[in-house]
Amino acid sequence: MAQVICPSCDAELEIEAPAGTEFECGACGATIAMPEIEAAPAAPVQRSGGMKPGPRPPAGGGRTGVQKPAGPGRPGGAAAKPAGGRPGASGGRRPSGPAAGGDGKSNQKPLFIALGVGGVIIVALLIKMLGGSDPEPVKPPVDPPKAAPAPVKEPETKPVVKVEPKPVVKRRAPRPNDMLDMIGALRWDMETPDAKAPAYAVFSAHARQLADEFEAEGDVKASEPLRKQAHDAAEAGLKLDPENAKLRDLLGFARFDEAATKRLLSQSWMRPFFKAELEIALPEAKRELSKDGAPTWVDCKDGPSKELAIRWRELMRRAERWEKTALDPENDRFSKAALKNFNELEKDVGEKLKRKDISGSSFEVFTFRPYVLYVLKDKDGGEDRIAEKWIEQLEQVRDTFFARYRRRLGLNLADFGEKGVPVLVLRTFADYKKYNDNKESSTIAHFEPWSGRLVTWAGAAAQEGVAEDVKDKNVGLTVAEIRGVVFHESTHQLVHFVTRESGRHLAAGQAMWFSEGIAEYFGGHARRWDSEAGRWRYIPGKINTMRIGTLTNLRKNLMPFDKLLDYLRQDYSSDSGPNSKGNFKAEIRVTLAYAQGWALCYFLNEWDGGKYRDKFDAYVKEERVGRSGIPTWRKIFGNDWTAIEKEYFDAIDEIIAAAKEKRIVNGDIVPRGK
Repeated sequence: MAQVICPSCDAELEIEAPAGTEFECGACGATIAMPEIEAAPAAPVQRSGGMKPGPRPPAGGGRTGVQKPAGPGRPGGAAAKPAGGRPGASGGRRPSGPAAGGDGKSNQKPLFIALGVGGVIIVALLIKMLGGSDPEPVKPPVDPPKAAPAPVKEPETKPVVKVEPKPVVKRRAPRPNDMLDMIGALRWDMETPDAKAPAYAVFSAHARQLADEFEAEGDVKASEPLRKQAHDAAEAGLKLDPENAKLRDLLGFARFDEAATKRLLSQSWMRPFFKAELEIALPEAKRELSKDGAPTWVDCKDGPSKELAIRWRELMRRAERWEKTALDPENDRFSKAALKNFNELEKDVGEKLKRKDISGSSFEVFTFRPYVLYVLKDKDGGEDRIAEKWIEQLEQVRDTFFARYRRRLGLNLADFGEKGVPVLVLRTFADYKKYNDNKESSTIAHFEPWSGRLVTWAGAAAQEGVAEDVKDKNVGLTVAEIRGVVFHESTHQLVHFVTRESGRHLAAGQAMWFSEGIAEYFGGHARRWDSEAGRWRYIPGKINTMRIGTLTNLRKNLMPFDKLLDYLRQDYSSDSGPNSKGNFKAEIRVTLAYAQGWALCYFLNEWDGGKYRDKFDAYVKEERVGRSGIPTWRKIFGNDWTAIEKEYFDAIDEIIAAAKEKRIVNGDIVPRGK
């Protein structure tokens, strides 16, 4: 079996055939002639004695071909005798005939003529004498017939043999390590020859999560290819299993199933208000989304009933969320901790805030991991509606925060601890003021570092489905401004809970530019509708227009860079305390701590393509373990910050100018002339 390489496609072929046999390459179809296979050269024979062998004698005799000279006295000297000498003479001429190595014809005819005539006469006389009758005439000798020429054979047509290429088995690279390259490991699983639809679903979901994270980091170039890979993987997996619910959800489909919906309505955890909504929506969905109530998948992106499909999908998500809220203190540690916090809250402020017409506890508890909501009870009820309205906004903050820092800081839900993240929701603004002992405070919400609570009231939640620029009559702010405050205060709470215990007691020594700046960084955000996910995506790090006025009005009074870095929360507490009233410089510092803190976080994350973003994230890691202030700044950014200081104040001037020229669109600066 010989190996032949196809000259056209370099395929390796194995074939056993004589040289010259034509065959066809099974890889590219080219016709190839079987080449000569050279035999290995024989080993030289070793002769004894070391003598060089002489020339071999010619065939048929022992002479070497050297002519012998003629004898003396012969005429002609060295000339040979003529060929017609007497019979029997040797004369140096070799005898003719076959024995002499000739062809046997050159002397046969003369001899026959010489002896033939006389012989015929003698034979005739003998016959006459003995037989008495005339002898038969002797026929002259006839040459034997010449053999007919061999027929010319036509060249045989050799069939072309098709030889399939030798199969090349590609060895797969080892599976990447989950901890080092999760997306690579999941892609490896998906590309396994016998991979099933769930492997495609897992890869698609993780790729989409990474795309969201890169988008939150401002890296659109990395985000867009991952989003496309997630989409393509989901479509490929759906071909393997068209009924895979996870893949359908990833591609923007909702499931309508009348029988399954009716089973939901009978569940014990079903809230009355939500049950009523679902019962109203079911007949319309059956009529518009399905044929006779048969289970079907409906497209929420481009289908004929797109708006209804989106609403139905959201109803199913809300049902899933409510199903997870059922407390199980006997078996669930999170639920057990939530009830413990509930008891502490009752002792702390329960009697102070309790309505006169309410018996029993003052609050109703709702768990939406990692949040635990404590809603103040009222005779009108509706605590579950209030909880649902607030959890939607809190989850928006959580998802945005995790998208920005999950990968960079290695965050997970375990960082929030078993006690959960407490949120106290009061009923009215009057309740909110009473909680704060009528002290001057935010009109929407605030975070308490000492208790870890986010405190707010029912009417302060931003309204969904309302234009961003519509003012809310309860608080006098637009929907976008309300959401900005909620994002700000909720970010304080999330930073608090992802900070390790070793650093929490050092909060007084935390740099104010970071503490308030990062909250303002998330408070200034944009949003876009994700049609496949069926929800709003919030992108942090946009220009916070609420702080531009302060920077503009106090441009000449901005804190020097080193003073800003060294201004700590304990300094802020002193400047904002009761003893600072009437102290103009203290009031200015408090105001600038927010505005300049936001500007510095925005600058380090977003300016000039985010060239300082990696260093900022390294600084955040230090803050997470309680290291803050100028020593930590020096560790990350170095001792000489002259260049950064100049760039920072130049960026502030550019932001102020862009605002005056109305070049800030959707939180981004539009270059002049565009």
